[in-house]
Amino acid sequence: MHTRRLACLLLGVWIGCSLFMIVVATSNFSLVERVLHGNNKQVQFQVEALSQEGGRLLLRYVASEMNRFYFHSWGLTQIGLGLLVFLILLFATNGNKPVIVLSGGMLLLVTLMHFLLTPEITALGRVIDYAPANRLTGEREQFWRYHKMYSLFEVAKLVLGVLLSVWLLVDSRGTQQDGRRHRRHRSRRRSAEGSAAPAAGSGEAAQVDKVDHPDHSHVDG
Repeated sequence: MHTRRLACLLLGVWIGCSLFMIVVATSNFSLVERVLHGNNKQVQFQVEALSQEGGRLLLRYVASEMNRFYFHSWGLTQIGLGLLVFLILLFATNGNKPVIVLSGGMLLLVTLMHFLLTPEITALGRVIDYAPANRLTGEREQFWRYHKMYSLFEVAKLVLGVLLSVWLLVDSRGTQQDGRRHRRHRSRRRSAEGSAAPAAGSGEAAQVDKVDHPDHSHVDG
């Protein structure tokens, strides 16, 4: 039971951090525009020295590099979390097929995301970061194609995580109810055996009394 709770805790952390990373990735780029149009005079002075567009490109490049670092590190962390959850559930549920399929699917998805999609997104992103919008159209299309695949894998991972959490919670409640019913049945059985014991003892005593006080009237006349 404790291992299931640990697995649910890890799943909650995993799902929560995944949602947080989505917020971080989108917020970094919106922060660029807030900085460019902010009231900090020193920032405005430095942006004007680069030109408005040059400052925007530089800040967006910094935001992209931060996102690339975050997602690379998070990808490795997810693989570790996925492997840990998979092994815990493998031994805690004695190889329950739905649990193994769901947790194994999450582990497979994050492994593909990290080793297959993230390197391509990183390499293509660095190529197109400073390229004008009307150039490198093929690279841009390929970048967004990988980005969409990553997003689909992310959604699929979250769906599997939610399904796995619900399964564990429902199955855990069912196991607890079965345990309670089994304990109640065992308690009733012990009570029934205890109440039957005195009755059996009184019957044996009656039989002993008959033997101890026999009737010899037919012999004595």
